[in-house]
Amino acid sequence: MLRLSAGIYDTYNDVFKDFLLYERLPERSQAHLFRLGLVAVMQGFRALGGQNRIEVEAFGRQLGKQLGSTYNLLRELRLAGLVVHSSTGWTVSEVARQYEHQGRLGEFVRQSVLRNQLVSEVLVRLERQASLPKSALSELLRARFPFVEAKDEVWATYLNTFLDWLVRLRFVRVDADDNIHPETNDKQEILASLGNLNLAGRGSRPSDTPFVPSSSWSVAVRVLGMAAEGVLLSELGKAAQAALCDLRRIGAVQAAGAGRFIAVTDRVNLEQRVKNLFASEPYTSYWKDLRAGVIYPDAIATNFGLHGLAPGTRKDLGKKLANWGRALGFIQEPRLAFVHPPKLLDQQTELLIDS
Repeated sequence: MLRLSAGIYDTYNDVFKDFLLYERLPERSQAHLFRLGLVAVMQGFRALGGQNRIEVEAFGRQLGKQLGSTYNLLRELRLAGLVVHSSTGWTVSEVARQYEHQGRLGEFVRQSVLRNQLVSEVLVRLERQASLPKSALSELLRARFPFVEAKDEVWATYLNTFLDWLVRLRFVRVDADDNIHPETNDKQEILASLGNLNLAGRGSRPSDTPFVPSSSWSVAVRVLGMAAEGVLLSELGKAAQAALCDLRRIGAVQAAGAGRFIAVTDRVNLEQRVKNLFASEPYTSYWKDLRAGVIYPDAIATNFGLHGLAPGTRKDLGKKLANWGRALGFIQEPRLAFVHPPKLLDQQTELLIDS
């Protein structure tokens, strides 16, 4: 048994080990770890525009990805049911297109994800137990994939990515104590809210998490300016796409169809809107913590309830939020420290220290 992955043939090691150790044959319905968040997957799908046949190398160049990363994205798109692979290559699922035209793409992806045995196993457990500690889900993932060797930080990423799919597709919700509960809202209401999965943000965050940007303020302002020019979403780089998600989440832009987006406010009103937001809790406590020297990961976790995200992700989000805060005057610019090199005491070199 061989597989072709990113142009390299490899064996299904897990299948062989499973058979040799437990005499267990491959299951028709397999369990899969999600490696990319649902937002990134949907951005990849939107980048395909109206094309049905996917030229892998051209698709990768369009997204600015290496070949291996492109195949990783295609794998996740396949798990979501959005693309299919056959002997003739990769194509967009015709059924997915039909659901998209009906405004029901979220419903279709939800159905596709339920075929992942790991997802169905978690949902069955929740039906029996009503709730599940996040730590128990972590143990379940490790037990389900005993031959995946990864550091604890990587397993934390797998866990949060897996939860990201379940939360965004509204299978589950996560409370402030990191307990996982099944969604109890009416199914039709859930499907209507998903629509075509026009998602914003990133990471495994509870649905009621306050806004935390994933881009810098300067990029967000630049993307807002591009909106008036009718720029295609597929033409944006990774940083600009993150800014677009931020602007969508705070209601500054909206989709206009055919992969385009339009601005619904200007920069002046955007600044005022964000200033009003940042002058309230939990942002005021966040600024206070930063002034007191609390590091980004801890300040983000404490004030925004994002303990479940990996430390590196919390640090990055904390820096981005601080960047917006500085740009809008809520915290000071980084301090300037003056250093006098030996034997050159008459010269001063300014070092920019990030506060």
